[in-house]
This record gives sequence, C-alpha cells and structure tokens, in this order.
Amino acid sequence: MSASGVTVSQLQKGDIIASTTSDFASGVIRKFTHSKYSHMGLYYGNGMVIEAIVSGVVMQSVAKSVGKAMRRDVYRCNGITPTQASAIVSYAHTLVGRNYDPKGAIHSQVYGMPTDSGDYFCSQLVIESCQKGGVFYDLGTDMVYTPGVIETLFNDGRVARLGHLTM
Repeated sequence: MSASGVTVSQLQKGDIIASTTSDFASGVIRKFTHSKYSHMGLYYGNGMVIEAIVSGVVMQSVAKSVGKAMRRDVYRCNGITPTQASAIVSYAHTLVGRNYDPKGAIHSQVYGMPTDSGDYFCSQLVIESCQKGGVFYDLGTDMVYTPGVIETLFNDGRVARLGHLTM
C-alpha cells in the first residue's frame, strides 16, 4: 500500500471496505451511528464486493460499490489467515440474494444486536461473515452492529486501516 492509498489490485479476500457518500441517507446514518462511515462491504476477490444494499445482498464490482463514495477506506483483520479469509467470503457468498433489512439496522442501533429475520444490513453482513470465518467470534453482546463498528475494531487493534481505496 502506498501513502496515497490502496488500489483494487492490492485488495485481499475478506478486506472490509467502509464508505460514505454525500447522499441524505448516508448523512442520517452517520449522524445516528456517530460514525464517519455509512456503509460496509466485503471484498470477495476478482474485483468484486459482497454487500447488503437496499436491493438486497449483492455481489458487484468494487467500482459500482464505491462509485459515489466520497470516503472509502480499506480495513483488514489483524492476523487473518488465508483460510479464514476464504471462509469469510464463502459464507458471505451464501447470503447473496437475501433481502435487505432496514428494520434490523434500526433495531441494532437501538438494542445493539440485529434482528433474527434472516435478512441483512451492511454491517451485520460483514460482522457475521467474519464471525463465521473465525474472526471477531468473541465480540460479546455489547457490540453495536453499525458501520461505526469498524472504528471500534480499529481502536481495539482487531483491524488495521490500510488506507483510502483509490479507483
């Protein structure tokens, strides 16, 4: 990674892309979650991201995922093994096609945990996939599933911020 940022070719499976746009909804999410980010996705490999967006859990290109983002930062789990990274993205891939869960996102902000509806919102997708891959398995019940969780994980030393994703 260079001081100017991280390129798509430097991304590794399981990297977390945290982003925000200038859209109204993004501002609302950042305000109520006290975060600089409003969205998270997982790098799948081959230039693709798995993320939960309004249309559901999708796999799409990095460029499409962060195209409007004014902030897009890359994080990597400290100590992650290739086996764990593969397990993370494999699990996330099984969720493609599930519905988006706006109620779960609100529930998480109020109660700290997502609902068990079977639908997903962005940070729930990322955290649950990481847990299934053997990372963040011990977060406990006080972890709030919002895009701001990445900042908490960074402050706790669980993830490293690699830099701004350059396109």
